[in-house]
Amino acid sequence: MKMKLATLALCACSISFLPARTTESEKPTPEKAEEEVKPEGPLEERAFAIFDLTSALPDIFASVTDNASIAAAQVKLDTLSTKLTAHAAELKKMDAPTNEARKKLKAKIDPKQKAINQKMQGAMKAMMELDEQTAMQVGTMFMGFGQTMQELTPVMTKYFSPDPEEGGEDK
Repeated sequence: MKMKLATLALCACSISFLPARTTESEKPTPEKAEEEVKPEGPLEERAFAIFDLTSALPDIFASVTDNASIAAAQVKLDTLSTKLTAHAAELKKMDAPTNEARKKLKAKIDPKQKAINQKMQGAMKAMMELDEQTAMQVGTMFMGFGQTMQELTPVMTKYFSPDPEEGGEDK
């Protein structure tokens, strides 16, 4: 049980630095279309694209219901890791944004990040109900993904996270 909780916590934390964006199931209705936040410039476009990718993570979690579904989830997770790594490589080619630009991006994505975190919590609850053997396999799979996210965190932080020393976010 400790392994399950540790793995789930690692996975949840691994996406916490990522910018948020609405998922496919949260497409705006005509009434909400005016509220839809649009990216401005290459950095924000890259941030939104990265979130579009990571917004699939809760669905990947939720798709694992037994041993038979693990292989399909692993393929999706590997594809997600590859795409995120490619985006990080592209980010490194860009000039680092000012703290002001990162604060502006954070303000745009925070409400959407909260929504994806809620979706992730639901997926994690479902994973807690897996049998022990399946949970162990899933834990190993997601720990591999967590390793990729740890490697990408410095790049994502540099480009997306405001510096708290400059008043970017609460300490």
